Amino acid sequence: MRVKRYPYHTVWLNGRSINRNRVVFEHKLGRRLLPGEEAHHIDHNSLDDRPGNLTPLMRSEHSIETQEWMKRKRDEGKRRLFHLEIGTRSRVQNE
Repeated sequence: MRVKRYPYHTVWLNGRSINRNRVVFEHKLGRRLLPGEEAHHIDHNSLDDRPGNLTPLMRSEHSIETQEWMKRKRDEGKRRLFHLEIGTRSRVQNE
């Protein structure tokens, strides 16, 4: 069984499975997405396909934006772990 790394809702349209965010966004725009254009989730939640949460980005811009967001989240997690470790050490020293 293959597990998707980034889950997306899919729908069947004209006998093809496509991401629901694409269908929702194309309906919002009133046109098909251009070649290389993608629907970007503003809140980075790939399951939130509300029209207001989608914005157009070219594939290269989308890739850069996603990489930067993942780096921020990773760095944020490291800071959180660092603060937890410092807090644990100070509690142990106080006991």
